[in-house]
Amino acid sequence: MKHRLVPPSRRNRRRNVWAAAVIALAAGGLFLAGCGPGGAAGTPGSGAQAPGEEPAPASTAVRLVTDRQRYAPAEPMRLTVRNEGQEEIQLSGGLGGLRGWRLQGGAREPWAHGLMETAALVPVAPGASAELGPVPAPERPGRYLLQVTYFTGSGQGKAEATIEVTGR
Repeated sequence: MKHRLVPPSRRNRRRNVWAAAVIALAAGGLFLAGCGPGGAAGTPGSGAQAPGEEPAPASTAVRLVTDRQRYAPAEPMRLTVRNEGQEEIQLSGGLGGLRGWRLQGGAREPWAHGLMETAALVPVAPGASAELGPVPAPERPGRYLLQVTYFTGSGQGKAEATIEVTGR
C-alpha cells in the first residue's frame, strides 16, 4: 500500500497562518503593554529611560563585564553578563535591556545605544555567561554607567559596569 502526501488545503493553510499571527500579536502586545520583559519605554527590559529616571541598585550575584575599561567614541564594546548566582536568570532581549548614563559631577545624563532589541528572553544558567553586542560606545567622551536588567523566579535585578570614553 502506497502512502500519498496530500498538500494542505488553502483553507487550512490560511487558518494556520492566522493562528500564528494572532499568537505573535498577542505575545507582542503583552510585552508592549509592559506586562513583561521588553515592555514600553521606561519599563524594565525596554532599554529606554523615563525622563529623570535613576538606575536601580545592582546585584552582586550577576555581573556586567566589559572587554576593556576605555573606548574611543563609537568603538564596539563587547559586554558579558556573568551569572554567579544559584538560579537561572533571563535577560530581556539580545542586549539585556541595556541602559546607560553619562556621569558628570553628581548628575546622570541618560544615554541610549540606539540599537533594536528583541522581546525574546535569553536564559543564562548558574555559572554561565552571555555575551551582548557588540554595542557601539557612546559618541561623547566621558564616564558612563551601563546597566542590564535580568529576571529570576523571585523578581528582577540589575547588573552594572562603568566605562570611560576618551576623545579620538
